[in-house]
Amino acid sequence: MRGLVSPSGDDDDIAATSSIVPLKCPLSAAAIRIPARFKMCTHAKVFDLDTFLRMNSRSRKWQCPFCMKGSHAGELEVDAYLQAVLAQVDALGEER
Repeated sequence: MRGLVSPSGDDDDIAATSSIVPLKCPLSAAAIRIPARFKMCTHAKVFDLDTFLRMNSRSRKWQCPFCMKGSHAGELEVDAYLQAVLAQVDALGEER
């Protein structure tokens, strides 16, 4: 669900109240099991942590697959909110 609201009540000020986040990993096209991103990323998109680590362990190319910002493995973080959402989806038996 998406919506737009005006925080100040003015029609000139509009803020997004939600966003759509893909639940498939951009690296493997499989369902995300552990949603992760780099701490410095400003977007909400995530990738599967295990897939990312497996693909980058040899090349050491620690780069976000969405915004292409470079970093290092210590800057990866699990998105706890999306992890909880994925657990609920799995508990309901919904397809991802």
